[in-house]
Amino acid sequence: MAALTALVEGMAPRGARKALRTLGGLAGKARGETRAIVAGATRLVALAGAQEAYAAGSVGDARALLATATKATTRIAADELALGAAAIGILDGRVEQAITALERLTQVLPEAWIHLGLAHDRRGRGAEALEAWRRARKAGVRFAPLEEWIAAKERVFGEVAP
Repeated sequence: MAALTALVEGMAPRGARKALRTLGGLAGKARGETRAIVAGATRLVALAGAQEAYAAGSVGDARALLATATKATTRIAADELALGAAAIGILDGRVEQAITALERLTQVLPEAWIHLGLAHDRRGRGAEALEAWRRARKAGVRFAPLEEWIAAKERVFGEVAP
């Protein structure tokens, strides 16, 4: 029950650190199915915290939380973990590696189109960035600056939205 409580608390804004401390204490004692629940909860809480930190511009915190998520021995949210790693990879200059991962992830996580556009933009491939962002919009991805980014690229390239 403590693992589930920590999961719920960890998914709340700014709740990840405290929940991860609780889950860390449970991990050493857990056996069988409880161990799997603790590992899954740890991954989910760490990913939520990483996303929150990334959105707040705390890349170091996001990186640390992604490392915690990676250490959790579970297959839960493997694609989301790969997306987070690719986003950090772009910031760390591993853009081509991130592009490779993101191209695969667009098949299962439409949000990957946003990051793929950022990666292409980082490489100076504005037309490819525009196409990725259009695909994100078409897939129904909700991201506040998306429409502004598309409009800006369309002005640069003199294109009208299809």
